[in-house]
Amino acid sequence: MRTHKYISRKTSTGFSTVYPGKLIVLLLILILLSPAAALYAQDAQDEPQQEYAMPKWLFGVAGAANFNFYEGTSRYLSEDGYNNGPFVAPAAFHDGFGIKPYGALLIEYRFNDKWGLNFNFGYDGRGGLWDEIMAPCDCPSELETNLSYFVFEPSLRFAPFGGGFHLFAGPRLSYNFEKDFTYTRDLQHTDGQWTHEGEFGNLNEMLISAQIGAGYDIVLSKATSRTKFVMTPFVSFHPYFGNVPRDVDTWSITTVRAGLALKLGRGVPIPLPEPVVEPEPEPEPEPELAEPPVSFGVRPPVLTQRTITNEIFPLRNYIFFDEGATTIPGRYSLLSATEAQGFREEDLKNRVLIDSPQRGRSQMYIYYNILNILGDRMRTYPHTNIVLAGSSAGQGADAGKQLAEAVKAYLVNNFGIESQRIATSGSDRPPIRSFRHAQQTDTALRLDSDRRVEILSADHELLMGGANVRSGNLKPVMFSRSDEGELDSHLVFNLSNAERHMENWNVELTDPTGLTMTFGPYTTSQASVPGADILEKGAPGTYQVVMTGTSREGLEFSRETTVELTPVDVTETHVIRFSMLYEFDRSETPAAYKDYLVETVAQLVPENARIVIHGHTDIIGDEEHNRALSLQRARDAKNLIESALKAYGTNGVEFEVYGLGEMKERAPFPNRFPEERFYNRTVIIDIIPR
Repeated sequence: MRTHKYISRKTSTGFSTVYPGKLIVLLLILILLSPAAALYAQDAQDEPQQEYAMPKWLFGVAGAANFNFYEGTSRYLSEDGYNNGPFVAPAAFHDGFGIKPYGALLIEYRFNDKWGLNFNFGYDGRGGLWDEIMAPCDCPSELETNLSYFVFEPSLRFAPFGGGFHLFAGPRLSYNFEKDFTYTRDLQHTDGQWTHEGEFGNLNEMLISAQIGAGYDIVLSKATSRTKFVMTPFVSFHPYFGNVPRDVDTWSITTVRAGLALKLGRGVPIPLPEPVVEPEPEPEPEPELAEPPVSFGVRPPVLTQRTITNEIFPLRNYIFFDEGATTIPGRYSLLSATEAQGFREEDLKNRVLIDSPQRGRSQMYIYYNILNILGDRMRTYPHTNIVLAGSSAGQGADAGKQLAEAVKAYLVNNFGIESQRIATSGSDRPPIRSFRHAQQTDTALRLDSDRRVEILSADHELLMGGANVRSGNLKPVMFSRSDEGELDSHLVFNLSNAERHMENWNVELTDPTGLTMTFGPYTTSQASVPGADILEKGAPGTYQVVMTGTSREGLEFSRETTVELTPVDVTETHVIRFSMLYEFDRSETPAAYKDYLVETVAQLVPENARIVIHGHTDIIGDEEHNRALSLQRARDAKNLIESALKAYGTNGVEFEVYGLGEMKERAPFPNRFPEERFYNRTVIIDIIPR
């Protein structure tokens, strides 16, 4: 901006009246607020007796006066001047002085009572008035400026005596946002003045300098106040180096700043002194080598029946990929070529726990080995072939094929499957999508379901279905597991606190005929012996049980009890569990499962059996819709089995049918990953003989 004006008489520049006045008002406001802050802090006590140390973090504001000392020479003022050219003063200005305000927000962190960090961000006034000079016309001339910056001042804080007095030092980063100046020259032979207003040219927008200073923290809050208010008068020195507004002249600024900061923070509780407790009279000394405080007990075998579940676990023929990734996710079990050489599908069966809280996790372990199972089967049946169809959830057919190629590379490189036996294709979306009845909030879940590679084959050795089926799940994995507890058939000895008090202990059993058997030594609180091993040598009846042990102090002692041991005929119940997987929002039993239910599962149902069928869904879509869908699936499976049983002449079978929908408490698997949601689209059938 450029203006020229004539005024009839000289006026005050304002450096000594206006800005100091504003600064004084600002400091008065801060000082007046301090008592109010102290009163607030006094009311913010938690407990009358609890005291609080200074906070680690403090937040507040700072206000100060900048005493700016100008040095050097300045004459070239602006790019545009009075006659459409640069504005240059008739004579150079040397030295000057000004008082300008400073205001900032501050954050303070204290590592301990001596060291800390300060961060200030705010307004920094560096304006001033140059000393008056005489122009060539023998006219007095003046130059003043309101030079201002946004400033960021990080500094290291050091309190050498651990109290309120502290030193600080650090760099300053200043960004210029105000650079006006006013040039004034008296007119000859008149009482008027000629004034030019403009903006400095060639000004450095960013300055990097330094500061050093000292302050003193005055705590306004009581020791029992949790909220700590602190008033800190401070002074700092800003040397001229780095404070050079322009490179076209030698003008530099040295500043002395004096001001006040108000800070607050949440104090740290000081532990209360422990109450003085009169010492209790010393107890009478215990007899030397007293028996340790242990108790001994025996639990007989509790196994009277066991349930063996024979499960047929389906394998979904999908491999899901993470968003933006083209590599197989790490949650799948990926083997090296050496590990793949020794992999066998049979080895996985012992890793599955049936009817236990870990069942879902263990069965997903089977699924996460899907590529290893597929590689083992293709290696076993070298005439088989597959097609890997990748879909990219809207990223294009090429992206889908890239996913399929990643799966192919794993089978070829790690399992040695011939490349020509594996074809790949890619598409933007899969043929069957998780779309219908899905809510708007389910978009991310639906896209996760569409980012996958599907395994297709016409070979029945690999997938369910006949020779003409070109899709479907992989052939299921079949395994058996007993619900028998690890110690259900054992005689269990319990000696409490043995690890703490005992060196070792033994157990001696005497049967009704006087035969003695000794077991041990033991060092833990529990030990066991199979009941069958004892009855193989001893007679049934009441056994005398004697525990003898040695305490850590070297005392030998014993405990006695009795236990009944008799042979028990354990009844076994064999349950058959079969699961079916459904596509999204489909209620009709898949074709591959229909034949399996009728031709295989129904023939395994004995007379008078109980069949429990419960349907589930994933969490995509409306909850009530999912509950009805799961019940419809379960009823459809029940109708198929019921019709087959009538055809086979199997009578007396009782059905229980449940539709559990997306019920979290009863869901077979979590719903974190798309494969878990696909496995929750299921109907589980338990066949229980009676």
